Amino acid sequence: MKKANLNWLSECRQSRLIIVEYDPEMIANEEDVETWNVIWNKDYKGLSTLKDSVRDTYCAAVFYVYQDELNGYNQQYLDGEITSTEYTAKITEVMNRKDDKTIELVEEALQVAKDNIYGFEVDSGKSDIVTGKIAINFCWSGDAVYSMDCAEEESDKYLNYVVPKEGSNVWFDGWVIPKNANTKLAHEFLNFLCDPAIARLNMNEIGYTSAIAGDAILEMVKEWYQPELTDEEIAQGLENGTLYEWDLTYFFGDSVQESAIIYTEELDRQLTAQYPDEETIIKCAIMEDFGEENEKILEMWARAKSDQVPIWAWIFIGLVILGGGTMFAVNKVNKHVRNKRIQQKKQNAH
Repeated sequence: MKKANLNWLSECRQSRLIIVEYDPEMIANEEDVETWNVIWNKDYKGLSTLKDSVRDTYCAAVFYVYQDELNGYNQQYLDGEITSTEYTAKITEVMNRKDDKTIELVEEALQVAKDNIYGFEVDSGKSDIVTGKIAINFCWSGDAVYSMDCAEEESDKYLNYVVPKEGSNVWFDGWVIPKNANTKLAHEFLNFLCDPAIARLNMNEIGYTSAIAGDAILEMVKEWYQPELTDEEIAQGLENGTLYEWDLTYFFGDSVQESAIIYTEELDRQLTAQYPDEETIIKCAIMEDFGEENEKILEMWARAKSDQVPIWAWIFIGLVILGGGTMFAVNKVNKHVRNKRIQQKKQNAH
């Protein structure tokens, strides 16, 4: 299998998988959700989900299986024995293991997990955690933001999220130019999408983090998440612990004219889900294609799920019928919550 030529790929959005979103009111100890063990923790039997997606759930199981090794690398990094680049490289190697022993260990772990979770899902988890059916949702960061917005808007409930300490993966969607395409028009289209002003509109519409930086994007992020405060109020908030400094210089770099530091009243929620800090990104890696081991892993996945009927199978017809309306509602709720936050800031400023 040939690898894609990334010179022909343009990122349009990025996210964080894998994160664990949770309802703090249903969690006995918030330290429980800081590790991949939580999916296998019998104290939360029937209260968590896994993705009905072989790549995503395989990745989660690998982090669980090799947690001791990964925690060892984390300690080496904290002790200064390895650099951040070396630490990320080690996580990447572990996360992408596809040898027979790893496949066997993953299958064993998934056989245990499927008896402990609420179910495998693709799209329903982000709603189930809002309604209280589950306490822990294994999800993409964009879906986590949606759930946080919905819970806050519909039931005044505050959900949190965490990137497990063992590590996670980072992914992005992208546009590619197919063979025999009109490359001139394709490049114009990609340039249009990569304009920060256009990327801002797309980000506001779909709720996922744009891979594009720039002043327009930073301005929107500050509109969403940074209260309108004077320099004196910011200093006072930082001093008394009611305000947090979130440095996104690593992401925005020299694409912006002003400081890329965000002052926020909340951590572990929407802002930090959309824009993790640099230390979090260091322990994230990109998942590689299964390559020649693809068939083996698919066979393992079928065995691991053999007696598990996924939740989405029961509601497939309903999702097909309601899918368009659901997507419209998702975007409407996300934009409503963000716009409401902006209006409240403007009112408070007066």
